[in-house]
Amino acid sequence: MRQAIAAYLEQELDGWRESRLAGDLFPDLGTRNDLHRRFSVDLPSSDALDGRQRGEMGATTEVRVRYALTMKADSQRDAYDAALDEEEALLTALAALKTAACPVALRIVEIGRAVGPDGNVFVGEISCTVPHRIPLS
Repeated sequence: MRQAIAAYLEQELDGWRESRLAGDLFPDLGTRNDLHRRFSVDLPSSDALDGRQRGEMGATTEVRVRYALTMKADSQRDAYDAALDEEEALLTALAALKTAACPVALRIVEIGRAVGPDGNVFVGEISCTVPHRIPLS
């Protein structure tokens, strides 16, 4: 599911690329790597939906998309507004996601935003949930 979501976002969002870092490590603000239009996708947790544990189990899995955009130090307000526009494109793509690996639409639950400590990176996080079946055998 994680790979399908990441591939879908790269396909749908022009100029965006998946980070090589694991979701918990992205973005690494201590490096000078190019962070503009980079994202990570991870699945931090799954909750069982029913007590049946044979063959397959119903579950709700959290999908977390973290993303980064560079900001110009001399016009942070304009750069922040541009980052919100980029975020809107990302949200629109996530809302439309439906693939074989993720046959049920994602439900966007929470959006978080911050500007990095040196003021040149916009960092966002979108948390979604998706109900699905987990095969147990």
